[in-house]
Amino acid sequence: MKRLFFTLSLLLCVLVVAQAQVGVMRTSSYGAIKKEKKPKKERPQRTYEWTNTILANYALSLKGPSHNIGLTYARCKLAGFYTSAMVGTEWNFATVEGAPDDYFLTNKTSHPRISVTAGPMVRLVIPLYIYAGIGYAYRPTNYQTIDNQWVNARYASPVHGGNAEGGLMGNIFGFTLQAGYSIIFDGHSLLVHELKFGVGYTF
Repeated sequence: MKRLFFTLSLLLCVLVVAQAQVGVMRTSSYGAIKKEKKPKKERPQRTYEWTNTILANYALSLKGPSHNIGLTYARCKLAGFYTSAMVGTEWNFATVEGAPDDYFLTNKTSHPRISVTAGPMVRLVIPLYIYAGIGYAYRPTNYQTIDNQWVNARYASPVHGGNAEGGLMGNIFGFTLQAGYSIIFDGHSLLVHELKFGVGYTF
């Protein structure tokens, strides 16, 4: 009886020690697996900085036609603004009064022009922007007479009106290019359509 009791006691001690060893192994294994987990990589956040752009412009007025030059300044981050000023290359103002029907005219016309526009712009992707603006335009139509005078066609085209435009700007090979479309409105519902181009630099 004593021998049986001793054998059972010895067997119980062996089981207790074995269970304790299994618990230690599990704990150490869990800790090892837990230590081997790599921290999640954080995605780098893209940061945008303000950019300043200056462009030299050329605009072709399709009614006339006439040629115009100017400058555009733009400042943008994800969104920003631009402003543009244009002048015409023709500066023949009216030198006589009256209507064109009162004179013998040649086929030559002149379109002096000054305009200023401004508006918002938005970055579509990193190198490409879209812009739109409104402003004021001065663009009369003058006719040349046979004695080399100029008469203004005020009844057909007022001196001043509104100006609206829109287009794209993009950075390509270190340069900034611009392509846009512009409309000049006047009081007689006449429209002057223009194609506008620009080249410049962004810094």
